[in-house]
Amino acid sequence: MVLAGLVVLGLLSWLALALMWKNADKLPSVIGSITSPIVAIVSAYLGLRIGNEQGLAGTTAANESRERAEKNVTAILADLPPGQAAKYTRMMGAPTAPSNEAPWAVPVAPPQTGASDQQ
Repeated sequence: MVLAGLVVLGLLSWLALALMWKNADKLPSVIGSITSPIVAIVSAYLGLRIGNEQGLAGTTAANESRERAEKNVTAILADLPPGQAAKYTRMMGAPTAPSNEAPWAVPVAPPQTGASDQQ
């Protein structure tokens, strides 16, 4: 595609030069009007092609990174005690096993009986 565009540009420029060699003052405008559309089309083609390739590579890398992060978080949560793991999975919005305690409940330590209570 690019090579064909360059060949057409060369042929049209040579043809314009051969036909207008006596009117050299009009030659730049003729060559410019011939080459501008072809250059625009080839540039647009290459820009879309390169942009599409880079976008696909970026999306693939982002998906791989997300999957690695999910595996790491899963491994970390597996090492926590069940009560702590459930708290963090709820914070992340991940599904957890149903429990008997309300999600808004705050664990409260039982009252301690000490020497001051026995008097």
